[in-house]
Amino acid sequence: MCGAGLRVIGKHEPIITEKLYADVQSALEVGSNGVVPHTKQNPDFSLRGFVLCATCHKPLTGGHAVGRNKVKHARYWCWNRECPDKVGVAAEKLEGDFLNLLALMQPTDEFLSQQHDVAVRAWEQRQSRTEQDRRSLTMRLQEQTTLNRDLVLAKLKGEVSQADFDIVKPGIEQAIADMQAAHKALEMESGTMSAFIEATERKTVDLVRSRCQRPARTAKCGIW
Repeated sequence: MCGAGLRVIGKHEPIITEKLYADVQSALEVGSNGVVPHTKQNPDFSLRGFVLCATCHKPLTGGHAVGRNKVKHARYWCWNRECPDKVGVAAEKLEGDFLNLLALMQPTDEFLSQQHDVAVRAWEQRQSRTEQDRRSLTMRLQEQTTLNRDLVLAKLKGEVSQADFDIVKPGIEQAIADMQAAHKALEMESGTMSAFIEATERKTVDLVRSRCQRPARTAKCGIW
């Protein structure tokens, strides 16, 4: 038991020995065979497990290969033994081609100049839909409020029994509460046009400096 910086033996009877517990923890940390487990993520090979072999479509692995002159070279290659034509490419070449591919997807200056107009049109469409939803919600809320008033008046006049009143009343109140919450959500969601345009402009990113989430495929000397 650990506490206040101390580690003491508890009073309970242990299920396993302390040595066995330590051995298990050691095995979990370095692997059952005593070897540190291979990690998929490596900052030196950011495309490992991400880019696919052009032949078998399996994710490429990466590492440092030792050449004839005993110098290490960073490379990506296909690890699939059954691949008939394995891909092998220098890390500098593959990563450079990958950045070039991202650069081709970068928004042009013409597209960026149109962002403001696109955001304004999107805002106007959004406001139109919001206004339609607000009018529809207001009308339904008025109907439920009127229905609730008529039910109370009918109960006071003795036109509705207590049992029927108890059955109908909760449903009307719940409908009114739901519509009021929906109306409040519409008001909070509307925001301002300047905030909407600012959020739209923030979505434009520098792809070359960002991490991509989708797999790409490689040819023998690059990406296709």
